[in-house]
Order: sequence, then structure tokens, then C-alpha cells
Amino acid sequence: MVSGSGSAEDYGSVSMESLEGIMDHIVHKRNGDVRRGAIMIMHMSGTATRTPYALDLLLTKNDQRPEGDPKKFKVGLLGDYLIDGYDQRMVTPKDMREKRIDF
Repeated sequence: MVSGSGSAEDYGSVSMESLEGIMDHIVHKRNGDVRRGAIMIMHMSGTATRTPYALDLLLTKNDQRPEGDPKKFKVGLLGDYLIDGYDQRMVTPKDMREKRIDF
């Protein structure tokens, strides 16, 4: 199981522009810098017909950015990161660990 940082919600996109915007928001912060470690969840289905085109546009724009541009992200396979000894747990500040939360 992998927890993504954002779903493209591509199965319900109403336009190419809205899908591009969602995808861009998943990989970039408001100031345009890359969200480190972002994992975008996309779907392969008959209702996600705009996905390959929007992804192609996002990747093409990214490739055209100069090296060193804080808005340029790296693309990698998830398998490249899931290696022996890999630990994706987030470190919780000590003061948060000591508080009991009742649901």
C-alpha cells in the first residue's frame, strides 16, 4: 500500500484545464516550488480519458524548464525508492507523541 500526496481525481475531471491544474497543485506548492516526495495518484479507466494527455502536458512543461529551476521536478519509479531498509514513517515531534487523542 502506498499513500499518495494527492489524487488527480481524473476519473471525474470536467475539463483538461481543471485536470492540469489539479496535477500541478499536487506536485507544486502555492509559490511554485516542488513538493518534495509528492506521489500523484492517477487512474486507468474509461472515465479517466484525459489523464494521459494532461500528464503528457505536465511532463513536457517540466522537461522544458532549465536545470536548477525550483519548479522542475524529478520523475521516478516508486520501486526505485522501496528498497531494503527504506522507512517512510514520518517523524512525529515528541510533544505530539505524548498527547493522547480520543476519537
